[in-house]
Amino acid sequence: MVYLDHKLEHVYWDGARLHVIDLNSSRALNGAAADAQQFKADIHNFCVGILYPVFTGISAITGGLRATPSSMAEVEARYKDILVLDFGVEPSLSPAVQQMIQRGAAMEYDTANDLIAELNKTASLHGWDTPHGENTPACRAARDQVRQGLKKLRQGQESIREARDILRDALIIDDITPDIEDELRRVLLAVNAMLNARVIP
Repeated sequence: MVYLDHKLEHVYWDGARLHVIDLNSSRALNGAAADAQQFKADIHNFCVGILYPVFTGISAITGGLRATPSSMAEVEARYKDILVLDFGVEPSLSPAVQQMIQRGAAMEYDTANDLIAELNKTASLHGWDTPHGENTPACRAARDQVRQGLKKLRQGQESIREARDILRDALIIDDITPDIEDELRRVLLAVNAMLNARVIP
C-alpha cells in the first residue's frame, strides 16, 4: 500500500503515538511493474512532505500559497519537482538526518525497506538500539534523558496554553482598570509569541 498524500496536517504525534489520518488518496498495489516507481514516489513524498518540515520547521514548497490539489494526480505530483532540499535553514541538523531525508527527496530509495534500513542506521547514531546493533550504555542514557527533556517541554507547552486561556479570561472581566487590561494584553502578546514559535521536534 502507498499513502501518497503526505503533509503535516495528516500526522498527529503526542510524543508517544503517531496517528496518520486521511487515507483517501492511498491505494493498494498489486505487484505490477509500475508499482516500483509508485513506491519510490511515495517515499519521496514522505521525505519531502513530512520529514523535511518536521526537522526544519518549513515546507519544501517555496513561493506563495498554492491551491489545494483537486485530483489524485495533483496530490501525487505535489512534490515531484523537489529533488534537492535546502538545509541551510537548519544548519545544525545532524548530517546523517540531512543525508537520509535528501536521499528520499532524490528518489534514491527503491523500497520502504531501503528507507527503514537508513532510518535504523541514523537512529543508531542518535542513541537508539536498532537491528544494526545495540548502543553503548552512555548513548542509551543520553537518549533517555533527551526523551525525558522533550516530554517536559511538551508538558510545558501545554501549561503555557492553559496559562494563556486563564489570562484571556481575565481580560474579559468587567470593570478592570486600563492598567490591568494593558498588562494582560502585554503578557498575552508574549505568551502567544512563545506558542507561535517553532516546536522542537
